[in-house]
Amino acid sequence: MNRHVIRWTAPSPLWSELLNQTAATGGFGEPTILRFATDSFMQDFLDQLATDPRRLGEFRAVRETWKGAQPAPVVERPSAAFRLPLQRQGNARRRSLGSGARPAEIGEATSQPVLKLYQPAHQRHYLLSACLVCQTPGLPDRRVESGRSEKVSFVVRRLFPSADGLLWDEYAWISDSKRPHWERVPRTPDGLPGRGVLANEERLPLFPAGCVEDDQRPRRIFSGVIPVGRREAYLAAQRFTTAPTGDLPDRTTVKTARKILLRQTVIEPWKALRAQMEQVRIASDPANKVSDPAPSGNLSYKDAREQAQVVSWLLLLDLAEFLQQHVKLLWPAVVSGARPAAGPLREAYDVLQNTTLNATLRTQLLAGIAPAPQVPLNLREALALYGSGSGLNTALKNQLETVDQPYDRADPNKRALWPNFLFPLADPTGLAPYPSVTPLPALSEAEQTDASSESADELDELAAVLTRALPEIPDSPQPEIPLAAQSPEDPADSLTGYFRLRCVYERPSCGPLHEDVVSDPTPPFEMAGFFDPDAPARPIRIGLPIDTTPAGLRKFNKNTAFVLSDTLCGQVNRMKKITFGDLVRSVLPWPLHKDLSVGDMTPCAKSGGASFGTICSLSIPIITICALILLIIIVTLLDFIFRWLPFFMICFPVPGLKGKKPLVPSTP
Repeated sequence: MNRHVIRWTAPSPLWSELLNQTAATGGFGEPTILRFATDSFMQDFLDQLATDPRRLGEFRAVRETWKGAQPAPVVERPSAAFRLPLQRQGNARRRSLGSGARPAEIGEATSQPVLKLYQPAHQRHYLLSACLVCQTPGLPDRRVESGRSEKVSFVVRRLFPSADGLLWDEYAWISDSKRPHWERVPRTPDGLPGRGVLANEERLPLFPAGCVEDDQRPRRIFSGVIPVGRREAYLAAQRFTTAPTGDLPDRTTVKTARKILLRQTVIEPWKALRAQMEQVRIASDPANKVSDPAPSGNLSYKDAREQAQVVSWLLLLDLAEFLQQHVKLLWPAVVSGARPAAGPLREAYDVLQNTTLNATLRTQLLAGIAPAPQVPLNLREALALYGSGSGLNTALKNQLETVDQPYDRADPNKRALWPNFLFPLADPTGLAPYPSVTPLPALSEAEQTDASSESADELDELAAVLTRALPEIPDSPQPEIPLAAQSPEDPADSLTGYFRLRCVYERPSCGPLHEDVVSDPTPPFEMAGFFDPDAPARPIRIGLPIDTTPAGLRKFNKNTAFVLSDTLCGQVNRMKKITFGDLVRSVLPWPLHKDLSVGDMTPCAKSGGASFGTICSLSIPIITICALILLIIIVTLLDFIFRWLPFFMICFPVPGLKGKKPLVPSTP
């Protein structure tokens, strides 16, 4: 049983500096955040401890931006073993004369902005350092007995305003549950926040590093790498005042993953197809005079209808696969046409049955096609064509996924390559089938998926009804819930946040006699995002070819290859025939408008009919020139909207940088 107090302190080389405590240097009991601006930060840290640990304060993190970055201290490499004591004495003497003093501009102000930590991508690395000592004269190091399950670590705490808005509460990062989240750390009886450690709170490792003081006393410093790169996960997680009752946060359910999968693969692409066809309908209206209502307009109208049908076949396949895998009790009823018993399955069946095809559109689809293809009356009958008993029609699926010819209603040979039925989910006429959900069944908030919001439409209601039909317990593998779907309670929480760090010393073998030793918190800090405007930037230089004449460009090795399939080869060859004038005329209003004509974009084929792919070799340095020119063109065009050109690219004159070097006269 220990008779003295154990506590965390700042690293021992900083003790003499902390005698005169300031807001910048922090308190004696606060762990210190050290900042390094090189990728060899771990070796620099160990070398500094070996050569002159008293200069460790020069690495203390302060607020910086790329406009005024904190200068990186020079780290000496330790000499050989027999010369190291002499090197230490020389450093101590220079420090006593003032040549090794810490920069005066750091920590002089009594009020500084909140510290911001940057990511390794910004060439910044941060270490949390502290000493674990016994509170007796001399503050000797406390030995951590791993054989008795003792361990040291540090925890990340996030600060949120308290319920009354007057104080800040600390929340612990819980990562061992199915959905990581923040959980409030209860205050102590005297009102201090964050002094305890939650049982399931994530502990980050601390490693020991030894150093020798000027009086030859050995010291041990515990340090750990601060995970600034996990900022997005920290900010996106939800917070709870108490431990959540289930494995999932309040805003997710056991159906969330399957509901998101339905929207990603079917509902949202269906919405996008409808919006695209609506734009074609508006552009084809002669009253709008956006495009020529003559034959060219009819051609674009025909192409849009064919594109809508191809996308509809694939969306119906995705919807059929979703129902067959995740709503297994509904899928046999869809295939057979047997209406289920009353309940969520019947409601979903009725919605599919009531999503009918307009009679006028049905007549237009069959016009000019012989023999006439099958046209299902409703969405349920269209999905039934993809079924085979309780499974899928594998022949139809393989047909859709292996066809390499474009769909053409007027060409019987190409039309035969595609399914022999028509059921477009969108059409330029606006007569596409719309789900009919009237009245909307009684759905819970989680099941509705915004089906009752002002911006919701029939497709959102369809998603809500299908979600209701999902079984509570998944009977098939389901995807993970995307991080973006795990929205915090307050959207502002996902934009910025303040954090603290605390060191923890745990002694589980001591039981209730000795509680965990938790350090004082570090000063609050922010974690910078990847594209933070204040972040320092790694130096990046892209080398463009100097000599851009044909004589100079021919010297570059074509060592980068692209493999093009026969389908992609045909599409690229057709696009080669489009000129810049064609692109301009395609966006001009009538009567100057002319639709792009790229043909059928059939796969590349030889004269004998056998298709083939190609391997294209090119030079990356030459591509960078093309990318730069296109970048300048696009940025200049968008400058009409954003007015960003003065801030986008800055060019400096470099005298003597010539593309062609003068010939050196040969020696006679």
